[in-house]
Amino acid sequence: MSVMGSGQDSQAGLGSVDRIRTWSSMILGTLALVTAAGIVVLFHVSQPEPGRLAATDVLVLVLVGLSTCTFLAAGALVLRGRTPAVVLRAVELLLWLDLMVLGAATIVLLAGGSLAPLTWLAAIGFGFDIARVLRTAVRSGGRSRRPA
Repeated sequence: MSVMGSGQDSQAGLGSVDRIRTWSSMILGTLALVTAAGIVVLFHVSQPEPGRLAATDVLVLVLVGLSTCTFLAAGALVLRGRTPAVVLRAVELLLWLDLMVLGAATIVLLAGGSLAPLTWLAAIGFGFDIARVLRTAVRSGGRSRRPA
């Protein structure tokens, strides 16, 4: 049984293209978020006298952690198949909330002079793609094209 589907295209659910999009969005979105965390850590370590992290740096690291968990959880539930529609709707709501917080934090942090959230713009785009695939899964009732 392959992850890409098994040829039962007559059933409602996710196709191989949606699975590829979900995998790539999860991986690239996580990479974009972790890059922001890496930038913060490298800027902090490169200081001649590294002290405590600034409040904006802590905010970046916390949002990166929460958003990464949200992206991976949403993608994993979509790829899992046979997830109840209620759970998919709850995850979709959580993902949209995360994307709104990430967008607002990006604007605030960029206005404050922090450059680390620039990579969040790419992560938000990948999050939109995961949300689109989630919406497709919700409409199909959580069924997958993979056989049981």
